[in-house]
Amino acid sequence: MTAVSPPHIKLESIFGDYQNKYVSPFENSLLNFKLGSNMKSEQEKLNNILSATTVGLLIMQIIISIIMLISIRNLVAQNQLLISTHNTEEEFQIFGESFSDFELRDVNDQLFKLSNLAGSPIVLVFSSHDCGSCKTLYPNLVNFSRSYPQYKIVVVTSNSLDENQAFIQEYDEDRELPWIVLQGTKMVFEQYQISATPTLLFVDANGKIANANHAITKEQIVELVNR
Repeated sequence: MTAVSPPHIKLESIFGDYQNKYVSPFENSLLNFKLGSNMKSEQEKLNNILSATTVGLLIMQIIISIIMLISIRNLVAQNQLLISTHNTEEEFQIFGESFSDFELRDVNDQLFKLSNLAGSPIVLVFSSHDCGSCKTLYPNLVNFSRSYPQYKIVVVTSNSLDENQAFIQEYDEDRELPWIVLQGTKMVFEQYQISATPTLLFVDANGKIANANHAITKEQIVELVNR
């Protein structure tokens, strides 16, 4: 009788099946857990970074806003100081003198002499269209002109002919205001001792320079001609 050998079973196969069936899923679960934990940790780090960045940006915006507010307040204070400062006789040597005549080009590129207005009260405005305070003045000057048409408004600018034409187009398109806009020269600005814009001079009906200030409001222009 021939002996029957028991079937040969490879241990490697048993352990391999065990590993595939039990160990591998466990390792995979463990790996997935670790990956999930790592991803969660990385997400938390990212959220923390984003939160810190957001807070940093907010702080920066607050600082910038504070700086801008301080700058605006200082600018307003400077303008108020300039506006409230009237030229005294010591500072403005031509008070009480007859106006100095000049001949400048108007918006039609024609020569105009200030003496053409002799006998009329004149508000002589020295300005520059890129001056912030001048831009504030202009609409108030329009209102003044409409309320007090007896005063001739002569605006002497440091701008070009084209810029003066654009200025008239913006503020007096219908040419209904008694305005004369002239292209100034350095000599005329120096002649009238103009060191800042806007500077307004009141020439009375007798041709005397009666007052001067740095008005930008209608009330300040009225004060100029009534003082």
